[in-house]
Amino acid sequence: MYYCLSKAGTPGCTTQACGFRDQFPRIQSANATILGLSPDQPEDLLKWKAEEQLPYDLLSDPDHAILEMWAHG
Repeated sequence: MYYCLSKAGTPGCTTQACGFRDQFPRIQSANATILGLSPDQPEDLLKWKAEEQLPYDLLSDPDHAILEMWAHG
C-alpha cells in the first residue's frame, strides 16, 4: 500500500500519515506494507518521520519522476 504526500508536515499530510500510523498494527497483521511517497528531501522526511513516530518508510521523490508517472497512469 502506498500513499502520496504533497508536503511533509502540512496538516493534511500529517493527518493522513498519522492515520496510517495509528492503524499500523492492523495493517501489519494483514501482511501489508505501507510506503509514503513525497517530493520532500530525505533529511526532511527522516525528521518528520521521527517527530510523528511513523513506523513505516517514507520515500523521497524530489524530481517528481514517480509522482508524475503515477498521476498520469
